[in-house]
Amino acid sequence: MVRTLTSLPASRRAHLVILALLAVFLIGACTPSEERGGTYITFDADTCAFTMNLRMAFWGPGSNQAQVDGWTKAINDFWNGKDMKVGNCPLRVVATSQMAANHDACPKGFHCVEVKKIPAGTKHTSSVNLPEGDHHNGDGKPNGWKVTDKGTGIDAVDAEWDNEDIDQVAIHESAHMLGLDDEYREGDVKCGVADCVTEIAWGNQVVPQKHIDDLAKAADLKCPCAPTPTPTPTRTATPGVAASPTPGQAAVTVETITRGGKHYPTKQFRVSAPDRCPDFHYHGPGRALESGLQVEADPATDGCGWGSVPNTPKEQTPVTPAHIETFKGAGIALP
Repeated sequence: MVRTLTSLPASRRAHLVILALLAVFLIGACTPSEERGGTYITFDADTCAFTMNLRMAFWGPGSNQAQVDGWTKAINDFWNGKDMKVGNCPLRVVATSQMAANHDACPKGFHCVEVKKIPAGTKHTSSVNLPEGDHHNGDGKPNGWKVTDKGTGIDAVDAEWDNEDIDQVAIHESAHMLGLDDEYREGDVKCGVADCVTEIAWGNQVVPQKHIDDLAKAADLKCPCAPTPTPTPTRTATPGVAASPTPGQAAVTVETITRGGKHYPTKQFRVSAPDRCPDFHYHGPGRALESGLQVEADPATDGCGWGSVPNTPKEQTPVTPAHIETFKGAGIALP
């Protein structure tokens, strides 16, 4: 390979070197772990569910795999299974962890937790060094959440725990990594035992709605999904023939957005997280109720697509059996 490269003209070799350096830069710049931060949000349009992904790397003389696994399980067990919701969207936490040889070996984009080894019974205050970001907690204090063209996430931070920390301490510290501040310190919001982030791990294991609201506010989460409608009975009709509802029967409707006088069911679009568009937004090819299977291109594939989810006016538009059959043929279930 050396002989091949050296046999090329100098200008050609320089060109290849530049291309190689550019490739290395692009690969490094596009690594998700570096872009998304220690905690980042994903959204599943099919289930209308937000997931807070919490990534931690542990190191230090007090760390060991069994304890780290136990802490991680306790964090997942505590935050999940509690019917947490942001509006109509379920909210869950997925905590993952790994071991690191030292601080410098913590993967980029992971919260890096040093575990101190202390004698049993020794007093030590575990902590998380939250950075100041673009958003604020419910009490107005800044935290590490930021909105960038790569999405919404909290910067990777350093933390200091100890080998004597029980599961409840890990749960408490995880709340900070998700974006919640302490409420028990002087000058902060006052609260009862069951309502403080510092105490919920010892209480009734119910995450107060206040904290869910604070998490949503900190991460600027807005649920784009309407409540699941109660199914309404319909009568059969010949495919392709519009059927009017019988007296006293509600028409079958579907959520749509309107462009150029046409109605586009939102169910056909995928919902993308903030990127170059600052809000959750609709992407994908579009079919209007009035145009059957005629497909229209995404208006802004590199921007807000068919529009911002929270800011695009939506309406409930009646659909006929003909509409339902037409969209069903495209793999889209309307009702």
